[in-house]
Amino acid sequence: MDMFKINRKTIFVFFLFVIFCIACYQLLLHYFETHLTPYTDQHFFAETGIIVVKNSQYENTEKSPKMTIYRLRDKAPQDITDDMNLLFVNKNEAAFVPKELTSTSLMFLVDERFAQSLLIRSLPGPIFSIRDNPSSTYILVQGIRSSDSSPYFCLGEKNPEKIPPALHCNFIVKNIFPEDSPFDFSISWDKKEEKNLIIYNKKTNKLYLYDPWEKIPVEVVDQNLFTLKKHYLDSTQNPKNHSPKISKWGPILISKDQGHFFWKFVPFFSHVILVDENHIIVQYGREVYLIDQSLTHTSFFVTLKNKNDEIFSYYTVN
Repeated sequence: MDMFKINRKTIFVFFLFVIFCIACYQLLLHYFETHLTPYTDQHFFAETGIIVVKNSQYENTEKSPKMTIYRLRDKAPQDITDDMNLLFVNKNEAAFVPKELTSTSLMFLVDERFAQSLLIRSLPGPIFSIRDNPSSTYILVQGIRSSDSSPYFCLGEKNPEKIPPALHCNFIVKNIFPEDSPFDFSISWDKKEEKNLIIYNKKTNKLYLYDPWEKIPVEVVDQNLFTLKKHYLDSTQNPKNHSPKISKWGPILISKDQGHFFWKFVPFFSHVILVDENHIIVQYGREVYLIDQSLTHTSFFVTLKNKNDEIFSYYTVN
C-alpha cells in the first residue's frame, strides 16, 4: 500500500512537470510570435543572401517547379525547373546548371538584383563548382571532362548587357600549362585582389598569380608572399570554416562570430540555417522566419508549400 501511495505521488509530480513543460513551450511560442518585427520594417544595410527551396511535392503538371529561389531583400520567389542542378557562386548568388549539357544549354545566375543566363555549350563536361571574383565580373568554373574524367578550369566573363551571352572560356591548365596534369592544380580567386587568380601546382610546389587581362601568370618567388597567397587559397576551399557558427540547444539559438555572441529564443522543434553573416532562417513546420543578428529583428518570411520542403543556402550546399 505504501509503495502504491509513493507511486501515485511520483506519477502526479511527473504529470505536473509535463504540464509545466507544455505550458512553458506554449508561452515560448507565444513570445516568439508576438515579438516579430513586420517584414516591411526590416532595414537591409548590406548585401543579403538568398535561399533556395526544394519542393518535396508538386502538382502533376509539366510546368510545376521543383525549386524556388527567394531573395531575402524582397521575398520575391522565382521558380526553377527540375532539369537544373543547384550551385552557389557566393552568399548572394546561385547558379542553376543543366543536368545534361547540350549545344543549347543555358546556365542561369540569380542574385539579389537580377537574373541572367549564359550559353555554356562549349564546356567539356559537368560543372561542380562556380566562384566569382570580388566585384563579381568574372567567374571560375570547375568541372569534369566527359572524355577522360579529368578536371577542367574555365575562366569566363559575366556580361549582363547581352542576353544570353556565351561563356567564352579560357581553359587555364589546358591553355597555360599544357605539359602539366590538371589533377595537380588548385585554383581559386584571390579575395584580396580585384581580378587575380591564385594557381597552385601541388606536384611542383609552385604558386602563380594570374590576371585574366594578361597572357601568362606570374610565378610567386617571394617566400612571404607565397605563404600568404597559399593561405588565401587554402581558406577558400571550405567557406564554412570562416563563417559565423550557429547552433541550437532546444529553444535557444546561439551564434558566434569573431568574438561576437548572439542568442535568441526560437520554437523548440524548429530548424535553423545560416544564410549570410547577418541573417538566419528559422523553419518551423511550413512557416519560415528571418532573423537579423545585427538588428536583433525577427520577421515572418514565407510559408512553404510543404513542411518537408528543403531549404538550401550558400553554407548548406558548399
